[in-house]
This record gives sequence, structure tokens and C-alpha cells, in this order.
Amino acid sequence: MRNIYLSLIALFLLTASDGHAQENIVGNLEVIHAQVERTGDRLQVNFTLDGSGLEIRPNDQLKIQPVLIRRQDTVRLPYILLPGTIRDKMNRRMARLYDEETLFSDPYLTVVQDKYRNPVVDYRQSLPFEDWMYGSRLELMQEVYGCPGCYKKLAVVALDRLAPVYAPRAMFIVPEAEAVKKREEQVTAYIHFVVARYEIQPDFDNNAAELAKMDRLTENILHDKNTAPTAIRLTGYASPEGTYAYNTRLSQNRTEAMKNYIADKFHPDPSLFITHSVPEDWEGVRRWVEASDIPYRTQVLDIIAHTENPDARDAEIRALDGGATYRMLLHDVYPSLRRVDYKIDYTVVPFTVEEGKRILDTKPRQLSLNELYLIAQTYPKGSPEFNRVFQTASELFPDDPVANNNMAAVALEQGNLQAARAYLERIRNNPIAFNNLGVLLVKEGRVREAIPYFQKARAAGSAEAAYNLQDIESKE
Repeated sequence: MRNIYLSLIALFLLTASDGHAQENIVGNLEVIHAQVERTGDRLQVNFTLDGSGLEIRPNDQLKIQPVLIRRQDTVRLPYILLPGTIRDKMNRRMARLYDEETLFSDPYLTVVQDKYRNPVVDYRQSLPFEDWMYGSRLELMQEVYGCPGCYKKLAVVALDRLAPVYAPRAMFIVPEAEAVKKREEQVTAYIHFVVARYEIQPDFDNNAAELAKMDRLTENILHDKNTAPTAIRLTGYASPEGTYAYNTRLSQNRTEAMKNYIADKFHPDPSLFITHSVPEDWEGVRRWVEASDIPYRTQVLDIIAHTENPDARDAEIRALDGGATYRMLLHDVYPSLRRVDYKIDYTVVPFTVEEGKRILDTKPRQLSLNELYLIAQTYPKGSPEFNRVFQTASELFPDDPVANNNMAAVALEQGNLQAARAYLERIRNNPIAFNNLGVLLVKEGRVREAIPYFQKARAAGSAEAAYNLQDIESKE
């Protein structure tokens, strides 16, 4: 929407009376609320002219014609005629005498200034929309006519422009099928032992709940017809109190006890077991202290970093502030370090699309990225089911470039530009993201910045990028 003042002050034109320049039109013609917009398959051209500040000599007339222009394409719309009183009579007489179209026949509207105290014209035109009209501009051509044959063009005035509407195509990538679907599941169990003992007692302290986590994981993998375990990994950790030699034996014995617990209860192939132990989890202590604000934080971190012998390290921390820091660590930190990390590596059989649909809601981790993609293709593009499958894929494979690109494509088609940018930022330097980065920029109104991304994506073989470049070019 714009208000435009057409300054027509003191224009000098040739007249028939004496051949000298005389003042023919004085004042201002105001254009109000000029607008060009597409509505369905029609183009609407609207503006309002206010000629109340304009004076036209009786023998002259002003012809104002809206024109839609883009490159070589032009559409001239019906014009408005503002004749002086004598010129208006002459036009009417010419039409009656010759009974034919004249130069000024059939205007959109004729406004004779003397007949209207406030000559205001509401101009409304609707015409079939054509693709070339994107990017076109609406201009007013002004022509002043005096005596027969006396004529002068005035400055063309730009009113509005039909901004291009782009519909860039996001790019979905087909993930490669996994030759072998390798997976892993892991839990951490905080098993409590009687002091100086390593036998597992399920009814001691919170052991029942911790063992239940391991049981569920083992049951899910070992007894599922779709999975085949390839390794059972156990890593036992001990806290730093006591001597390093003692903790070494204790952590090894406790790890072995966990192995025996699983073997006795589930009877897996013994060759699957891989066991490790960490006698004193100083790395766990360091992480906790580093994230804390305890008074002797700097001293404890310095001891951990520079005292290599574990027993000497333990003794130096005991000596700080009369043992207060050590007692705090012993009570608040060390219990959480006594644990077993339990991980099962396994493979999963391949699934047909229909089989994959059946396990999507119950065991989605068994599906590959390629299987999830094929499931999504069975739903209408953009449907809730289609989008949900890609959302699941991005959650299961958060670091995978293809999963991030495809979820960005879903977000772009939903109009969620913030989410699309978040996914694309993870892979912005990966060529597979270039087309969708371009789409994001177009939707943000940054068309010029999008073009290099589309060009690089097209060079890599993206049909979507080729279409997007052509669409931009055709509408510029």
C-alpha cells in the first residue's frame, strides 16, 4: 500500500491557439492505496485517484493508463480520462458525429473536473493471472492532450509491484540400507555390596530395582527372535577409598559376580562376555568436583591432576581441611561411583515395510534409517503419519546427516523455520544440506543468498535444486 503524489505543476505544452507554450495543468493528483495482488487465478489491481487538487484547462485532457510490465510482457489496463469541460464536449460530439471509436472512446471512467467538487476514482480491475506477472510492476502512464495532434507524455509513475511468490521444493534423501543392522543397549546399575564383600545380594538395599534394569535389557535382547547378541560387556567401578591394590581385586570380583549373575539367570553363550574393571573411578570424582562449588575445589582438582599414585592422591585429599572435604566426598560422591556399566551389542534382522510398521511403536530402535524412510513413503506426503516417522528417525539417529536433513525438510514443509534451521545447523557444511538450506533462506525472504546453495546442490545432482533455480529465474 502506498500514497503517491503525481506532481504535475506548471507543465507547459503546445496549444493550437497561438503556438506558444501555455500552462495547461496545475496542481497535484494523489494516488492512494495502490495494490497489486494475486487472488486464486485472478490478478487484482486496485488504487484510488484523488484529483481534487488538480486543475485542467477547458481545452485539454489528461489520460492516465495503468500498465502492468515485466521484461517484454505488458498489459495495458483500461485508462482514466480527465478532460476539461470544452474537451469533454468535443469528445462527445466526435463520438456522435462519426459513430465510431475515437482516440478517447470507452475509458474506464471519464471525470470532468467541473462536474465533481472532489473527483475521486476508485480503480478496480481483475484479470486472469499468468506466471509472467510475478515480479511485474504497476505503472501509471500519463499523457496530456491539447489541440488536435498536440500531445505530450509525462513522467511514468510506479505504483506497486507484485512480489514473486516462490514455492521451493525441499529435498528428502533416501538413506542407504545397512548391510548389517548393528545396535547396542546400555544401562548403569548401582549395586550395593556388603562392606568388603562382592557377592550380589538381590534383597540388599536397592539392589532389586537396579538388577531389574539389567534383567529387562537382557530379556529384551536375548529372547527376541529378531535380535542376535554379539557381545555382553561389563565394566565394574570401585570408589577410591581404600588401597588401590584392594580396590583392584574388589572391582574385578564384583564385575565377575555380575557376569555370573547374568550367566546363571539367562544362560547366554559364554563367549559373548567381555569384562573390564576400573579399580578407582578418579575420572568420576574429577567430573563431580569440577561441576561443584565446594570450598577446596581448586585444591582437589590440582591433586587429581598432578598426583599420579592413587594411594598418595587419596591421602592428600584426606589431609585437606582436617578431613572435612574427604568426608563429604565419601558420603556424597563415592557411593555413586560404585557401579557396573552393562552393555549388549546385537544385530537385528531386516524387516519388510509391513513388518516395520508393526514394531514402529514398540521397538523402533530395531528399525534402520532406510526402513523408516520406506515406511514413511507409504503415507501421504506431509500427513501426520508421514511426519511422525521422520520425527522418530531423527530421534533414533540424532547425529545422522540424512536424518537431520529429512527432518529439516519436514519442518520446512510445515512452515516451522525455527525447527528447520536447528536441524540444518547441525549439518550446514555437509553438501546434502545445501538444497534445504537454500529453501530455508527463500522462505526467510533471502532469495539472493539462497541461489549459491541451489547452484551447488544442482551441481551435485539435486533435481529439487534445479527446479528451485528455474523457479527463481522465471519470476525475477
